[in-house]
Amino acid sequence: MWRDLQRFFERLKFYLSAFWGEEYLANFSFSELITEIHLLAYVYHWDRKSLWDMSSTERKLWVKMVLSEKKAEEEAVDGSVENNSSVSTYSESS
Repeated sequence: MWRDLQRFFERLKFYLSAFWGEEYLANFSFSELITEIHLLAYVYHWDRKSLWDMSSTERKLWVKMVLSEKKAEEEAVDGSVENNSSVSTYSESS
């Protein structure tokens, strides 16, 4: 199925390049498209049709927001670990 879909996009790129030119489609990446759709489906639980129908601009906006939140969360976790110099350890007394 993925091979067929990839072939479809390759043909689509060929035909669209006749209208918009090679430089317009040079930045198109099938794997990037699938990665964006997977990320948004995973995070927001949106259905496949909604994600395929979404414009590239809107999809990239949502992906940018997800990645920005992830980065902020990672920085907050890293900062809290670095600021917590006194790590308590649990031990049972016998």
